[in-house]
Amino acid sequence: QYIPEIDIFGTCQAEQLWQTLTAHPEALLILDGDMHSEFCCGLLQEKQRRFPHAQVLLIVSEDNKHWLQRALSYNVRAILQREESLPTFAQTINRLRRGMPCLPDDGLIMAEVSDNKRVHLSQRQREILQLLAAGDSNKEISRTLNISAGTVKAHLELLYRRLDVKNRTQAAIIFNSISET
Repeated sequence: QYIPEIDIFGTCQAEQLWQTLTAHPEALLILDGDMHSEFCCGLLQEKQRRFPHAQVLLIVSEDNKHWLQRALSYNVRAILQREESLPTFAQTINRLRRGMPCLPDDGLIMAEVSDNKRVHLSQRQREILQLLAAGDSNKEISRTLNISAGTVKAHLELLYRRLDVKNRTQAAIIFNSISET
């Protein structure tokens, strides 16, 4: 009813998941984030290695910042609370189909950087940093987020200053280290 043009496949075993993703390599994977975090990380790592274009929507019942930050490094493009309404789920899936990430609207992620100062990143800055760390060019980031390349460049310049880095490689390294801690 909410998204009539999609097909849904359910699996409960990793091998079934790989078979389904083999048949549909660009599918949206909706994953229960309440499974053991190490198992989820292993599953997401393998998914990223075998099916890098498959996007992930992570469903969680409690907001574990450590786990959520780590999950972002595995192409998790959306995170929703289990209690969200059906229309919110449908809206999130539709946004993902248009290439737009849908991360928690908590406003800030606190990131530790090498000199132990805290850096506050806005939702948009997190999205840009995540795409940058995934290897997207400024042009690809602008298309994904539906903003101009100039706006991406301005955000990146501010991010470089906030993270105290000189280039996108250093920013990606910090993002990945934040995601793994």
